[in-house]
Amino acid sequence: MWAAGQNIEAALLNPWTMFLRYVPWFVVETLLLHHYATTPGKWLLGLQVLNKDGSRLTLGESTRRSLRVLFTGIGFGWDLLAVFCQILSFFTTRRLGNTLWDHAGGHVVSAAPLNPFRTLVLVFLFFGAIQMQLVVISPYVLEMAGKSFPTIKAENDKNPPWHLPKRH
Repeated sequence: MWAAGQNIEAALLNPWTMFLRYVPWFVVETLLLHHYATTPGKWLLGLQVLNKDGSRLTLGESTRRSLRVLFTGIGFGWDLLAVFCQILSFFTTRRLGNTLWDHAGGHVVSAAPLNPFRTLVLVFLFFGAIQMQLVVISPYVLEMAGKSFPTIKAENDKNPPWHLPKRH
């Protein structure tokens, strides 16, 4: 959005925009689980999502699974709902031995032994993605926080963090 000159602050404040950013993820995850039984992150960790009989998920099953993850796993990406869903998922997984969305669909997650190289690649990719997101989004988050808390604005004006220039 920054490179396209879009208003990131408006997008951060619009819950529908935040929800719609999951649409590409939903489509890609659905297709990857259907065709390969894994996604790039799951592949790096040696995980596969399969039916209980060991077969791959049909397109309908992978679509329903991705919808269940979107609703009960990440709560549409909406702040407090997402936190609640993550906590619920943690305790449900501990109790059932499987995530709620896989338990409801009759799926199992098979795991290969961890490969140190794949794990290292996953860690670097994860932190790289977080850093890229922080470089672009943090100035807007600090500006929005400064509107509510003048002390943050004063500190940010005194010691501005490095960030990409704003696009207007």
